[in-house]
Amino acid sequence: MNKINRHPVLLHASDIRDICEPLRNLNISYFAHVNIDRDGQFSAISNNPGFHKHYLEKEYYHADIHLSSLSAPSRFVLWSGLECGGSSAQMQRDANEFNLYHTFTIINQDVTGKNFYHFSTHIKDLSFNQTYLSNLDLLQMFIQHFCNNIRESQHLSASYKIKFMIVDNQAEYTVNSSGSLYEQRLAFLNEMSEKELITGTTINCRPKKSRIILIHNESKRPVPIPKQQMKCLDLLMEGYTGKEVARKLGLSLRTVNHYLEALRDKLGCKTSKELIALYYGQVIQQRNLIS
Repeated sequence: MNKINRHPVLLHASDIRDICEPLRNLNISYFAHVNIDRDGQFSAISNNPGFHKHYLEKEYYHADIHLSSLSAPSRFVLWSGLECGGSSAQMQRDANEFNLYHTFTIINQDVTGKNFYHFSTHIKDLSFNQTYLSNLDLLQMFIQHFCNNIRESQHLSASYKIKFMIVDNQAEYTVNSSGSLYEQRLAFLNEMSEKELITGTTINCRPKKSRIILIHNESKRPVPIPKQQMKCLDLLMEGYTGKEVARKLGLSLRTVNHYLEALRDKLGCKTSKELIALYYGQVIQQRNLIS
């Protein structure tokens, strides 16, 4: 219990709320980042200290989506498309008591383990899910904003040092009878084995897996991005500096800067901000297409 009461989410709630303030513009009132490390240990940070403490005291990390087989192939999960049972269902009911509805989760994996980024709203109307789907690029930008701010704060980043061992998988999740939007998307892509629709443009052959296709900011024409340039952009999006990117990829800083300048030029982006916005608006969709 002492470990829970000393959690930075409780001690520094106002700092986390400030970082999450941009989400208010989308009527998203809750955000949490969960990390499951390579040893299977749970750690998390969120902007709702009341629910965070309740979640840890109830040990809901034994029953959450990170233990569900449904999450393994997905890059995102709309919880409204799931049916929950047992402790998972009780966790959802408890979340509603804290005025949290229609959770949306973005999932990725990096050197720290598997990461789950949860968004929820205080709005009860089911149609709110469209807000998530219409703003995937903004949610990805926010995730990077959040991670950068937490990384720069010693007292907030300490949240990830408070770990809980997952020893009992109580997760109960099934796709409801109407099917999740992810499953529908997957079925569609399986049918589209010969063609891919990329922002209104039909491509007659699949791109090589060593490249990813992005759409030019102005002409809207597809632009294949070389693998090495994409690696630079990926690392920058994860918060690494230009020098760190160069060191990780065994390149000179001049080469990294040249790659980024080439990306801005070939994609019609005048600034790095435009490049970041374009990246987040398109890369998730493209990686789903070629996975």
